[in-house]
Amino acid sequence: MALEFNTHLRIIDPVFDRSSRAIFEFPTNTMLLSNIRLLNVGFTSDQSDNYNPLGGARSAIKSMRLLDGAEVLDQINDFTTYNNYKGAFSTNDTNFSLVRQLNYNSMGFVQQGVVAAGAAPANQVAADTFKIKTQNPVADNVGKEAWISLRDCFGFLRSQMGVPTNIYKNLRLEVTYHSGSSLAQMVQKRADATLTVKTGVIVCCDEVADSDEKESMMKSYSGVVYNAHEFDRVRMVAVDGLADAAGSRTQKQSSNFLLNGFNNKYLRRLLLTFTPEKQASWRDGNQNKGFGNNGSLALLEGQYQVRVNGQNLLPGGGTASGNRALAMTTDAWGDYNLIPGMQFVETQNYGDYIQSGTEFPVNTQGNLAYFGLRVEEYINSLQLFIDRTGVVGNDTCSQAISVNVMGEVQKSVIVASDGSYRVLYTQ
Repeated sequence: MALEFNTHLRIIDPVFDRSSRAIFEFPTNTMLLSNIRLLNVGFTSDQSDNYNPLGGARSAIKSMRLLDGAEVLDQINDFTTYNNYKGAFSTNDTNFSLVRQLNYNSMGFVQQGVVAAGAAPANQVAADTFKIKTQNPVADNVGKEAWISLRDCFGFLRSQMGVPTNIYKNLRLEVTYHSGSSLAQMVQKRADATLTVKTGVIVCCDEVADSDEKESMMKSYSGVVYNAHEFDRVRMVAVDGLADAAGSRTQKQSSNFLLNGFNNKYLRRLLLTFTPEKQASWRDGNQNKGFGNNGSLALLEGQYQVRVNGQNLLPGGGTASGNRALAMTTDAWGDYNLIPGMQFVETQNYGDYIQSGTEFPVNTQGNLAYFGLRVEEYINSLQLFIDRTGVVGNDTCSQAISVNVMGEVQKSVIVASDGSYRVLYTQ
Protein backbone atom coordinates (compact mmCIF):
# COMPACT_ATOMS: atom_id res chain seq x y z
CA MET A 1 0.00 0.00 0.00
CA ALA A 2 1.48 3.35 -1.03
CA LEU A 3 1.54 6.15 1.52
CA GLU A 4 -0.13 9.32 0.21
CA PHE A 5 1.19 11.57 2.96
CA ASN A 6 4.53 12.72 4.31
CA THR A 7 6.13 11.49 7.51
CA HIS A 8 9.09 12.48 9.58
CA LEU A 9 11.19 10.46 12.01
CA ARG A 10 10.75 10.98 15.73
CA ILE A 11 13.49 9.74 18.08
CA ILE A 12 12.16 9.30 21.61
CA ASP A 13 14.45 9.10 24.61
CA PRO A 14 13.27 7.23 27.70
CA VAL A 15 11.82 9.20 30.60
CA PHE A 16 13.25 6.48 32.83
CA ASP A 17 16.34 4.50 31.87
CA ARG A 18 18.00 2.04 34.24
CA SER A 19 19.51 -1.43 33.92
CA SER A 20 16.26 -2.79 35.38
CA ARG A 21 13.68 -0.88 33.35
CA ALA A 22 13.04 1.71 30.64
CA ILE A 23 9.90 3.79 30.04
CA PHE A 24 9.04 5.78 26.92
CA GLU A 25 6.24 8.34 26.49
CA PHE A 26 4.89 9.08 23.02
CA PRO A 27 3.84 12.52 21.71
CA THR A 28 0.15 13.38 22.08
CA ASN A 29 -2.49 14.61 19.62
CA THR A 30 -0.77 13.25 16.53
CA MET A 31 -0.75 10.21 14.24
CA LEU A 32 2.13 7.74 14.53
CA LEU A 33 2.71 4.97 12.03
CA SER A 34 2.71 1.56 13.67
CA ASN A 35 6.23 0.60 12.54
CA ILE A 36 7.72 1.64 15.89
CA ARG A 37 11.27 0.40 16.63
CA LEU A 38 13.23 -0.14 19.82
CA LEU A 39 17.01 0.28 19.41
CA ASN A 40 20.22 -0.38 21.37
CA VAL A 41 18.97 -3.38 23.38
CA GLY A 42 21.62 -5.67 24.88
CA PHE A 43 23.86 -6.35 27.84
CA THR A 44 27.57 -6.38 28.58
CA SER A 45 29.95 -8.89 30.16
CA ASP A 46 33.35 -8.47 31.76
CA GLN A 47 34.40 -11.60 29.79
CA SER A 48 34.47 -12.32 26.04
CA ASP A 49 31.32 -14.27 25.25
CA ASN A 50 28.39 -14.84 22.88
CA TYR A 51 24.70 -14.31 23.42
CA ASN A 52 22.43 -17.33 23.72
CA PRO A 53 22.04 -18.88 20.23
CA LEU A 54 18.25 -18.45 20.21
CA GLY A 55 17.68 -15.25 22.16
CA GLY A 56 20.56 -13.07 21.00
CA ALA A 57 20.86 -9.53 22.35
CA ARG A 58 17.09 -9.26 22.83
CA SER A 59 17.34 -11.83 25.63
CA ALA A 60 18.10 -8.89 27.95
CA ILE A 61 14.35 -8.18 28.00
CA LYS A 62 12.08 -9.86 30.54
CA SER A 63 8.75 -8.28 29.56
CA MET A 64 7.23 -5.44 27.51
CA ARG A 65 3.97 -3.55 27.79
CA LEU A 66 2.24 -0.97 25.61
CA LEU A 67 -0.15 1.12 27.68
CA ASP A 68 -2.41 4.14 27.50
CA GLY A 69 -2.43 5.48 31.03
CA ALA A 70 -3.45 2.46 33.14
CA GLU A 71 -5.04 0.63 30.17
CA VAL A 72 -2.96 -2.25 28.82
CA LEU A 73 -3.25 -2.25 25.03
CA ASP A 74 -0.83 -5.14 24.45
CA GLN A 75 1.89 -6.91 26.39
CA ILE A 76 4.37 -9.77 26.32
CA ASN A 77 4.73 -10.86 29.93
CA ASP A 78 7.16 -13.69 29.16
CA PHE A 79 9.43 -12.10 26.59
CA THR A 80 12.05 -14.85 27.00
CA THR A 81 9.65 -17.54 25.77
CA TYR A 82 8.36 -15.26 23.01
CA ASN A 83 11.82 -14.16 21.87
CA ASN A 84 13.20 -17.71 21.77
CA TYR A 85 10.16 -18.76 19.76
CA LYS A 86 10.88 -15.96 17.29
CA GLY A 87 14.50 -17.11 16.99
CA ALA A 88 13.42 -20.67 16.28
CA PHE A 89 10.43 -19.95 14.03
CA SER A 90 12.33 -18.07 11.33
CA THR A 91 13.66 -19.56 8.13
CA ASN A 92 17.29 -20.59 7.89
CA ASP A 93 17.95 -17.81 5.39
CA THR A 94 16.20 -15.15 7.48
CA ASN A 95 18.22 -16.11 10.54
CA PHE A 96 21.68 -15.90 8.98
CA SER A 97 20.92 -13.06 6.51
CA LEU A 98 18.87 -10.74 8.70
CA VAL A 99 18.48 -11.75 12.34
CA ARG A 100 22.21 -12.44 12.69
CA GLN A 101 22.87 -8.72 12.16
CA LEU A 102 19.84 -7.33 13.99
CA ASN A 103 19.87 -9.59 17.05
CA TYR A 104 23.23 -11.45 17.07
CA ASN A 105 21.79 -14.92 17.56
CA SER A 106 23.53 -18.04 16.17
CA MET A 107 20.67 -19.66 14.26
CA GLY A 108 20.95 -20.22 10.51
CA PHE A 109 23.06 -23.19 9.46
CA VAL A 110 25.25 -24.30 6.58
CA GLN A 111 26.89 -27.60 5.67
CA GLN A 112 30.59 -27.25 4.97
CA GLY A 113 33.36 -29.70 4.07
CA VAL A 114 35.35 -31.37 1.29
CA VAL A 115 34.76 -34.41 -0.89
CA ALA A 116 38.04 -35.77 -2.30
CA ALA A 117 39.14 -38.72 -4.45
CA GLY A 118 40.47 -41.66 -2.45
CA ALA A 119 43.97 -43.10 -2.78
CA ALA A 120 42.99 -46.67 -3.67
CA PRO A 121 41.22 -47.60 -5.77
CA ALA A 122 41.63 -44.40 -7.77
CA ASN A 123 37.92 -44.01 -8.46
CA GLN A 124 36.84 -44.32 -4.83
CA VAL A 125 35.47 -41.21 -3.17
CA ALA A 126 36.83 -40.72 0.33
CA ALA A 127 34.49 -40.34 3.25
CA ASP A 128 33.15 -36.80 3.17
CA THR A 129 33.98 -34.25 5.83
CA PHE A 130 30.76 -32.29 5.57
CA LYS A 131 29.46 -31.01 8.89
CA ILE A 132 26.61 -28.69 9.86
CA LYS A 133 27.68 -25.45 11.52
CA THR A 134 26.42 -21.95 12.15
CA GLN A 135 27.01 -19.76 9.12
CA ASN A 136 29.28 -16.80 9.85
CA PRO A 137 28.42 -16.19 13.53
CA VAL A 138 29.52 -12.85 14.96
CA ALA A 139 32.29 -13.74 17.40
CA ASP A 140 32.27 -12.37 20.96
CA ASN A 141 28.97 -10.60 20.29
CA VAL A 142 27.93 -9.91 23.91
CA GLY A 143 27.79 -6.14 24.16
CA LYS A 144 26.44 -5.61 20.67
CA GLU A 145 22.97 -4.10 20.44
CA ALA A 146 19.72 -5.37 18.95
CA TRP A 147 17.06 -3.68 16.84
CA ILE A 148 13.47 -4.69 17.62
CA SER A 149 10.36 -4.06 15.56
CA LEU A 150 7.55 -3.48 18.06
CA ARG A 151 5.13 -4.11 15.22
CA ASP A 152 6.40 -7.69 15.12
CA CYS A 153 5.94 -8.04 18.89
CA PHE A 154 2.56 -6.39 19.42
CA GLY A 155 -0.51 -7.47 17.47
CA PHE A 156 -2.08 -4.12 18.43
CA LEU A 157 0.48 -2.38 16.20
CA ARG A 158 0.69 -5.09 13.55
CA SER A 159 -3.06 -4.94 12.81
CA GLN A 160 -3.23 -1.25 11.96
CA MET A 161 -1.30 1.26 9.91
CA GLY A 162 -1.34 4.12 12.40
CA VAL A 163 -1.88 4.90 16.08
CA PRO A 164 -3.74 8.17 16.81
CA THR A 165 -2.59 9.70 20.08
CA ASN A 166 -5.64 11.96 20.22
CA ILE A 167 -7.39 8.69 21.18
CA TYR A 168 -4.51 7.09 23.09
CA LYS A 169 -3.58 10.28 24.92
CA ASN A 170 -1.07 8.78 27.36
CA LEU A 171 0.61 6.18 25.17
CA ARG A 172 3.78 4.72 26.64
CA LEU A 173 6.07 1.71 26.36
CA GLU A 174 7.49 -0.07 29.42
CA VAL A 175 10.44 -2.46 29.01
CA THR A 176 11.56 -4.59 31.97
CA TYR A 177 14.99 -6.26 31.90
CA HIS A 178 16.39 -9.44 33.41
CA SER A 179 18.60 -9.23 36.48
CA GLY A 180 22.25 -10.28 36.42
CA SER A 181 21.51 -13.75 37.80
CA SER A 182 18.94 -14.40 35.05
CA LEU A 183 21.30 -13.04 32.41
CA ALA A 184 23.71 -15.87 33.30
CA GLN A 185 21.34 -18.17 31.35
CA MET A 186 21.53 -15.88 28.29
CA VAL A 187 25.22 -16.37 27.43
CA GLN A 188 27.11 -19.34 26.00
CA LYS A 189 30.54 -19.60 27.67
CA ARG A 190 30.92 -17.51 30.83
CA ALA A 191 27.90 -17.76 33.10
CA ASP A 192 30.17 -16.67 35.96
CA ALA A 193 30.84 -13.25 34.43
CA THR A 194 29.47 -9.91 35.63
CA LEU A 195 26.56 -9.17 33.29
CA THR A 196 24.85 -5.78 33.09
CA VAL A 197 21.98 -4.57 30.91
CA LYS A 198 22.92 -1.61 28.74
CA THR A 199 21.17 1.71 29.15
CA GLY A 200 20.74 4.21 26.32
CA VAL A 201 17.86 2.49 24.52
CA ILE A 202 15.76 4.70 22.24
CA VAL A 203 12.50 4.42 20.34
CA CYS A 204 12.12 5.50 16.71
CA CYS A 205 8.75 6.13 15.12
CA ASP A 206 7.37 7.83 12.02
CA GLU A 207 4.95 10.69 12.62
CA VAL A 208 2.51 11.76 9.92
CA ALA A 209 3.11 15.37 8.93
CA ASP A 210 0.34 17.93 9.43
CA SER A 211 -2.04 17.62 6.51
CA ASP A 212 -5.65 16.99 5.59
CA GLU A 213 -4.84 13.29 5.36
CA LYS A 214 -3.52 13.25 8.94
CA GLU A 215 -6.61 15.00 10.25
CA SER A 216 -8.83 12.57 8.37
CA MET A 217 -6.95 9.55 9.74
CA MET A 218 -7.32 10.80 13.30
CA LYS A 219 -11.02 11.63 12.97
CA SER A 220 -12.00 8.42 11.18
CA TYR A 221 -10.24 6.02 13.55
CA SER A 222 -12.77 3.47 14.84
CA GLY A 223 -10.58 0.90 16.61
CA VAL A 224 -8.83 -2.34 15.75
CA VAL A 225 -9.16 -6.13 16.07
CA TYR A 226 -5.87 -7.90 16.80
CA ASN A 227 -4.17 -11.04 18.09
CA ALA A 228 -2.23 -10.79 21.34
CA HIS A 229 0.16 -13.23 22.96
CA GLU A 230 -0.65 -14.33 26.50
CA PHE A 231 1.06 -16.84 28.76
CA ASP A 232 0.50 -19.48 31.38
CA ARG A 233 2.83 -21.98 33.04
CA VAL A 234 2.55 -25.42 34.61
CA ARG A 235 5.16 -27.77 36.04
CA MET A 236 5.90 -31.43 35.36
CA VAL A 237 7.54 -32.86 38.47
CA ALA A 238 10.60 -35.11 38.20
CA VAL A 239 9.81 -38.71 37.31
CA ASP A 240 9.82 -40.77 40.49
CA GLY A 241 10.08 -44.49 41.17
CA LEU A 242 13.29 -44.90 39.15
CA ALA A 243 15.92 -47.36 40.35
CA ASP A 244 18.76 -49.36 38.83
CA ALA A 245 16.84 -52.61 39.07
CA ALA A 246 14.78 -54.74 36.75
CA GLY A 247 11.37 -53.16 36.12
CA SER A 248 12.38 -49.77 37.57
CA ARG A 249 14.93 -48.44 35.08
CA THR A 250 12.20 -46.66 33.13
CA GLN A 251 8.92 -45.24 34.37
CA LYS A 252 6.04 -43.64 32.49
CA GLN A 253 4.73 -40.34 33.85
CA SER A 254 1.27 -38.97 33.01
CA SER A 255 0.48 -35.33 33.84
CA ASN A 256 -2.89 -33.55 33.70
CA PHE A 257 -3.08 -29.75 33.95
CA LEU A 258 -5.99 -27.34 34.13
CA LEU A 259 -5.06 -23.94 32.65
CA ASN A 260 -6.99 -20.85 33.69
CA GLY A 261 -5.02 -18.16 31.87
CA PHE A 262 -7.09 -18.40 28.68
CA ASN A 263 -10.56 -18.71 30.17
CA ASN A 264 -13.25 -16.44 28.67
CA LYS A 265 -11.04 -15.65 25.67
CA TYR A 266 -11.07 -16.72 22.04
CA LEU A 267 -7.92 -18.82 21.70
CA ARG A 268 -6.54 -19.13 18.18
CA ARG A 269 -3.48 -21.33 18.77
CA LEU A 270 -1.19 -22.71 21.47
CA LEU A 271 2.56 -23.29 21.70
CA LEU A 272 4.17 -25.36 24.47
CA THR A 273 7.83 -24.83 25.41
CA PHE A 274 9.44 -27.45 27.67
CA THR A 275 12.05 -25.74 29.86
CA PRO A 276 14.42 -27.96 31.89
CA GLU A 277 14.83 -27.07 35.57
CA LYS A 278 17.97 -28.99 36.60
CA GLN A 279 20.89 -26.72 35.82
CA ALA A 280 23.39 -29.59 35.74
CA SER A 281 21.63 -30.90 32.62
CA TRP A 282 22.68 -27.88 30.54
CA ARG A 283 25.56 -26.28 32.50
CA ASP A 284 29.13 -27.60 32.20
CA GLY A 285 31.32 -25.54 34.49
CA ASN A 286 30.56 -21.99 33.35
CA GLN A 287 29.34 -23.00 29.90
CA ASN A 288 25.66 -23.19 28.97
CA LYS A 289 25.66 -26.13 26.57
CA GLY A 290 23.69 -25.82 23.32
CA PHE A 291 20.64 -23.66 23.92
CA GLY A 292 21.05 -23.91 27.70
CA ASN A 293 17.58 -23.73 29.18
CA ASN A 294 16.31 -21.48 26.39
CA GLY A 295 15.28 -24.18 23.92
CA SER A 296 12.46 -26.69 24.30
CA LEU A 297 13.35 -30.10 25.68
CA ALA A 298 12.30 -33.24 23.77
CA LEU A 299 10.34 -35.78 25.82
CA LEU A 300 11.13 -39.48 25.63
CA GLU A 301 8.02 -41.26 24.32
CA GLY A 302 6.14 -38.00 24.68
CA GLN A 303 2.40 -37.84 24.03
CA TYR A 304 0.20 -34.70 23.99
CA GLN A 305 -3.53 -34.15 24.22
CA VAL A 306 -5.48 -30.90 24.57
CA ARG A 307 -9.06 -30.82 25.87
CA VAL A 308 -11.16 -27.70 25.24
CA ASN A 309 -14.53 -27.26 26.90
CA GLY A 310 -14.65 -30.96 27.72
CA GLN A 311 -13.78 -32.19 24.22
CA ASN A 312 -10.43 -33.58 23.02
CA LEU A 313 -8.96 -31.69 20.08
CA LEU A 314 -6.80 -34.62 18.94
CA PRO A 315 -8.02 -38.12 18.08
CA GLY A 316 -7.29 -41.13 20.28
CA GLY A 317 -4.53 -40.68 22.82
CA GLY A 318 -3.24 -37.53 21.16
CA THR A 319 -0.11 -36.77 19.17
CA ALA A 320 3.31 -38.35 19.76
CA SER A 321 6.47 -36.31 20.20
CA GLY A 322 9.11 -36.20 17.47
CA ASN A 323 8.12 -35.75 13.83
CA ARG A 324 4.36 -35.94 14.41
CA ALA A 325 4.51 -33.12 16.94
CA LEU A 326 6.85 -31.26 14.60
CA ALA A 327 4.37 -31.53 11.73
CA MET A 328 1.46 -30.31 13.85
CA THR A 329 3.52 -27.45 15.26
CA THR A 330 4.62 -26.20 11.85
CA ASP A 331 1.04 -26.44 10.57
CA ALA A 332 -0.03 -24.06 13.34
CA TRP A 333 2.99 -21.76 13.77
CA GLY A 334 5.01 -22.08 10.56
CA ASP A 335 8.37 -23.67 9.80
CA TYR A 336 11.13 -23.50 12.33
CA ASN A 337 14.88 -23.55 11.96
CA LEU A 338 16.24 -26.85 13.26
CA ILE A 339 18.85 -29.46 12.42
CA PRO A 340 17.33 -32.96 12.10
CA GLY A 341 17.71 -34.49 15.55
CA MET A 342 16.96 -31.36 17.57
CA GLN A 343 13.42 -32.73 18.00
CA PHE A 344 14.48 -36.19 19.24
CA VAL A 345 15.92 -37.58 22.48
CA GLU A 346 19.32 -39.18 21.71
CA THR A 347 18.07 -41.52 18.97
CA GLN A 348 21.00 -41.33 16.55
CA ASN A 349 24.65 -40.32 16.49
CA TYR A 350 23.98 -36.62 16.20
CA GLY A 351 27.69 -35.83 16.38
CA ASP A 352 28.38 -37.57 13.05
CA TYR A 353 27.08 -34.60 11.11
CA ILE A 354 27.54 -31.68 13.55
CA GLN A 355 30.79 -29.73 13.70
CA SER A 356 33.18 -31.06 16.34
CA GLY A 357 34.42 -29.17 19.40
CA THR A 358 32.47 -27.26 22.01
CA GLU A 359 30.96 -24.45 19.95
CA PHE A 360 27.25 -24.23 19.06
CA PRO A 361 25.45 -26.21 17.55
CA VAL A 362 27.14 -29.00 19.57
CA ASN A 363 24.94 -30.33 22.42
CA THR A 364 21.67 -29.33 20.77
CA GLN A 365 20.13 -32.75 20.14
CA GLY A 366 16.67 -32.94 21.66
CA ASN A 367 16.75 -29.24 22.58
CA LEU A 368 14.33 -27.68 20.10
CA ALA A 369 11.14 -29.74 20.40
CA TYR A 370 8.09 -27.50 20.62
CA PHE A 371 4.48 -28.63 20.50
CA GLY A 372 1.82 -26.37 19.04
CA LEU A 373 -1.59 -26.59 17.47
CA ARG A 374 -4.55 -24.55 16.32
CA VAL A 375 -7.49 -24.26 18.72
CA GLU A 376 -9.89 -21.62 17.30
CA GLU A 377 -12.33 -21.92 20.21
CA TYR A 378 -13.78 -19.70 22.91
CA ILE A 379 -12.36 -21.12 26.14
CA ASN A 380 -14.46 -22.07 29.14
CA SER A 381 -12.03 -24.78 30.26
CA LEU A 382 -8.65 -25.88 28.93
CA GLN A 383 -6.74 -29.02 29.95
CA LEU A 384 -3.35 -30.38 28.92
CA PHE A 385 -2.43 -34.06 29.10
CA ILE A 386 1.27 -34.85 28.75
CA ASP A 387 2.92 -38.27 28.96
CA ARG A 388 6.64 -39.04 28.97
CA THR A 389 9.07 -41.76 30.08
CA GLY A 390 11.86 -41.23 32.60
CA VAL A 391 15.13 -43.17 32.62
CA VAL A 392 17.20 -43.91 35.71
CA GLY A 393 20.38 -41.81 35.82
CA ASN A 394 19.29 -39.64 32.89
CA ASP A 395 18.46 -36.10 34.00
CA THR A 396 17.51 -35.06 30.47
CA CYS A 397 14.61 -37.50 30.42
CA SER A 398 13.63 -37.51 34.09
CA GLN A 399 14.07 -34.02 35.52
CA ALA A 400 11.32 -31.55 36.44
CA ILE A 401 10.18 -29.39 33.53
CA SER A 402 8.44 -26.02 33.39
CA VAL A 403 5.89 -26.04 30.59
CA ASN A 404 5.61 -22.46 29.32
CA VAL A 405 2.35 -22.07 27.43
CA MET A 406 1.98 -19.26 24.90
CA GLY A 407 -1.44 -18.63 23.42
CA GLU A 408 -2.66 -16.29 20.73
CA VAL A 409 -5.93 -14.67 21.81
CA GLN A 410 -8.15 -12.23 19.98
CA LYS A 411 -8.81 -8.74 21.35
CA SER A 412 -10.39 -5.55 20.04
CA VAL A 413 -10.49 -1.83 20.71
CA ILE A 414 -13.91 -0.24 20.21
CA VAL A 415 -13.95 3.57 19.95
CA ALA A 416 -17.07 5.56 20.85
CA SER A 417 -18.18 8.75 19.10
CA ASP A 418 -16.82 10.90 21.93
CA GLY A 419 -13.30 9.44 21.52
CA SER A 420 -13.43 7.13 24.53
CA TYR A 421 -12.73 3.45 23.98
CA ARG A 422 -12.85 -0.02 25.49
CA VAL A 423 -10.39 -2.92 25.18
CA LEU A 424 -12.23 -6.25 25.02
CA TYR A 425 -11.54 -9.91 24.49
CA THR A 426 -13.56 -10.96 21.47
CA GLN A 427 -15.91 -13.92 21.38
